[in-house]
Amino acid sequence: MRLTERTGDELSLNCNNCPMKGKCSDSLDLIDCAQVLAYRLAAYEDAEEQGLLVRLPCKDDLKIVKTETFVENDIFVGETKVGTVEVCPERNEITRLMIFEPYQNKGYGTTVVKLLVDQGYDKLWVRSDNEPAIHVYKKCGFQTGEKHMFEMHISGYAEGGET
Repeated sequence: MRLTERTGDELSLNCNNCPMKGKCSDSLDLIDCAQVLAYRLAAYEDAEEQGLLVRLPCKDDLKIVKTETFVENDIFVGETKVGTVEVCPERNEITRLMIFEPYQNKGYGTTVVKLLVDQGYDKLWVRSDNEPAIHVYKKCGFQTGEKHMFEMHISGYAEGGET
């Protein structure tokens, strides 16, 4: 977290009281020094208590916390891999189903979806223009709802490169 003075200038610490006596820099490799880190933390906390600092969001505040598990499974018919299916057990959701092109329209997708429904998977998302997938899901008991997802892209770029 970056701490700055209310004026917007970056806070500079007086290193005279620091155990390193100014022989360090703010580079990431020196943050491992426990004494320097403890000194800087104490100085920041003291300055913050006095109202001299405000906390600004920055990339150091960013963290990724595992909240769900996505499990990808290969789909085999005999010894032949015919597709993959990904599920999220915590949400009972089918998150991705792909039957490889040579094996489509043979009932494999329907069979996989029915097996997953029998195991309690009762949610999924599908693109509104994916009619073959919608057909399979409807055969397995799913119903369409309102459209809540939108395809978005950066102007001037499209899938596969610049436009």
